[in-house]
Amino acid sequence: GMVSVDDLVFTADALTVEKSRVPLTSLVATLKTCPELRVEVLVTANSDSAELSAKRADALKAYLTGKGVD
Repeated sequence: GMVSVDDLVFTADALTVEKSRVPLTSLVATLKTCPELRVEVLVTANSDSAELSAKRADALKAYLTGKGVD
């Protein structure tokens, strides 16, 4: 199965999530409860910048790791 965390809004041209931290908190709790789950991070930027999208995906991965998700 797949779990989707939609509507994460990043600050314009930045790596900071501006809105929707509640779904991230729920995702962290779920991943800690079910460590066998794996996550695929897909990020798109309105500017169609592949570099910005990759950096945002890395920032999200760092957030999850910082919260104790392996």
